[in-house]
Amino acid sequence: MSAADTLARLEWDADGLPVGWPLDQDVRTAGPAVLAWSETVLVQPDGDAAGDPWRWRESQARFVAWWFAIDETGGYLWRRGQIVLPKGAGKSPMAAALGCVELAGPVRFLGWDDDGQPIMRAHPSPDVKLSALSQDQAEDATMGLAISMLNSAAAALEIPGLDAGLTRVRTRNGKLSSSTARAPSKEGLRPTAVVLDEAHLWIASNGGHRLAETLRRGVAKTGGRSLETTNQWAAGQDSVAELTAEYAEAVRNGQHRGDGVLTWHPVGNCDDLGDPEQLRAALEELYYDSPWIDIERLMAEVIDRGTHPADARRYYLNQPASADDAWIASYDWQRCEDRTKPLEDGDRITLGFDGSRGRARGNADATALVAVRVADGHVELLGCWQARDGEDEWTPPESVIDAAVRDAFKRFRPVGFYCDPAGWQSQIGGWEAAYSRRLKVKASNDHPLHRWANRTSEMVRALASFEEAVMNGDMSHDGSYRLTEHVLNARRRTSKAGIQIHKEFPDSTRKIDCGVAATLAWSARLDAIAKVPGAGKGAPGSGRILVLD
Repeated sequence: MSAADTLARLEWDADGLPVGWPLDQDVRTAGPAVLAWSETVLVQPDGDAAGDPWRWRESQARFVAWWFAIDETGGYLWRRGQIVLPKGAGKSPMAAALGCVELAGPVRFLGWDDDGQPIMRAHPSPDVKLSALSQDQAEDATMGLAISMLNSAAAALEIPGLDAGLTRVRTRNGKLSSSTARAPSKEGLRPTAVVLDEAHLWIASNGGHRLAETLRRGVAKTGGRSLETTNQWAAGQDSVAELTAEYAEAVRNGQHRGDGVLTWHPVGNCDDLGDPEQLRAALEELYYDSPWIDIERLMAEVIDRGTHPADARRYYLNQPASADDAWIASYDWQRCEDRTKPLEDGDRITLGFDGSRGRARGNADATALVAVRVADGHVELLGCWQARDGEDEWTPPESVIDAAVRDAFKRFRPVGFYCDPAGWQSQIGGWEAAYSRRLKVKASNDHPLHRWANRTSEMVRALASFEEAVMNGDMSHDGSYRLTEHVLNARRRTSKAGIQIHKEFPDSTRKIDCGVAATLAWSARLDAIAKVPGAGKGAPGSGRILVLD
């Protein structure tokens, strides 16, 4: 069975990893050999147990088992990995240990033994990079831990020619060293494995993007792999960690062709940070495998008036962070995520559409099509079209978008379809001619699909109702990356007209169009509930919110 076939049949857990252990899903792995080698050779790098044999925690060992999972040819299932853990959970020592494994551990496939298990050996000429933004970070953090881990008699006996210096490790055949954004060009390097430490700090302005791209190109030459370790990133900074998560989600959802990324991202669930019992339960669940953590001490930090709630959720609960002026908080949106009940053919739905004509990439909006199931208010993104990174000019693919709309009318039973017609009057007129007779609720008699997003009186009620549904848990959504990204990008502002939402600044590339389309679809659902007997349950909310272009 090929790697693609294996990945296609896996069941996934809420923490981002496949369910259980590889053996539970009939997947072979070199993980046991890696775990055994490291616990025999490496030592604890610091703390009260410094110098004692290294021991993997259960949760860490599960990630290692999946990270070293292989297909029938002995090839690894993943070429990229991402570990997202909260503050203090031990991601840096874990990254250091995996760096040591890549240097001298059993990471190269030789064949199968009589029991069908992989036979592994060390890489014949390893060149492992532990990478950070600055030399101090690279040497004092992960690199320093790796050097300490190899300071043992067992390592000296097991690894030929081991020479652990102050800033690097050499062996008879290879080396483990640091790499930073400020170092000279690395285009000619051929690393066999790279670790990108604290990837949530790697952004374009500090050289992080360039460093990540260079390291990945280098590791591609040798058939090696890259692994990121990171805290939860700040949304909207386009950090390497955020872009990796976006790529992994796109592959998982079939929106991008590729072999994806193995992501490990456990999250602590706590609706009310002010509820001590709820907060303690969330922290205990998240840090269950980090016995060195003082939960009471973390609770004190979370409730400290000097700790912003968004920072508390980001650093201690590992939750996506929201901007201070976000329209909808990330934790409220996350509570509504439910991937277990996708739309099914024949479902009665309402649709929302927000279009863009395309311009220079810096100003281009996206085009989005969203559906809401009338019966239970489940929101699903049917399509989002926007400029790719690096595109200077972009035009929406009209034929593809038209096909997506027509497919929605073939698969489902739409009873309402609200569109922001700006720039799309001709196409929307064609949809009206083709489908208006099938709709039970209409924006108006003359134009059944035209629902202008910049008309205050209509969008005030629509957006307030959508926000109310999220806050009260009256809706659910499919968790798609683009829908989540656009909803969380929306910013609220106060004016004489009421609370308004729009992009963080007019020329921002952080788009909100999927959120607007979802709001239009939700508004159509509420109208359907009011006008169509038995369509569903619920009632429109009220409020004063306005979308500004």
